[in-house]
Amino acid sequence: MRLGSNGAASVIDGIVFRVVRQASPWSEIASVADLAATLGIRATCHLRMTSTNPAEEFRDDLANANRVAEALLATLAVAGRAPVDVFVDTFADIDRGYFVRNGLVDRRYNPRLGSHVVRNLYGTLNASAKPLTSGGSHDVTSARICTVEVDGDVVALVLPQQKVRVDRVPANRRNATSGAARRIDLETGRVSRVRWRRVDNALEIEGGIACAVPTLIWFGA
Repeated sequence: MRLGSNGAASVIDGIVFRVVRQASPWSEIASVADLAATLGIRATCHLRMTSTNPAEEFRDDLANANRVAEALLATLAVAGRAPVDVFVDTFADIDRGYFVRNGLVDRRYNPRLGSHVVRNLYGTLNASAKPLTSGGSHDVTSARICTVEVDGDVVALVLPQQKVRVDRVPANRRNATSGAARRIDLETGRVSRVRWRRVDNALEIEGGIACAVPTLIWFGA
């Protein structure tokens, strides 16, 4: 059925889309937002933290935290096009039976890495009243880097698969050639400062930074 024809869009308030474990939340949520904006409907994304195999376990807290952080930033980045609600499956651990997986908290509701990452990522981004606009997603060695822009600043979310060193971020600050950046460890919320300069279509970080957990880099003036 095509929602753009036969009057279907006029009788459908919204659609729930599944984002499977193998798919990138960044690209999937952007596609959902574009469709929702075109059809004028509400959209919700069901972010699966498991695969379709009920016997496969997903207990890697770093991988789970990366996935939720990527979905969160993607959702905020598309808000100007169309609001997309994201349902994370699951919030608390499922540690027995089928589809075993870690959540943002354990069974006693003690926070896992993902819980700290969500809190600190929201806290940092909400400190600015300026809207976010989507930049891009780049796969580099042992990490993915997602970027957005906030009032001309580039903000990069580094999602490491293991401890990695980040020397440059694929992005461009059109209004500046160098400046200071804030590095926010999204597990602890700890902030440190580094220097950067623009090199071709990338922002080069002086001395590089080591990232073992999801990390936000805010490239200011």
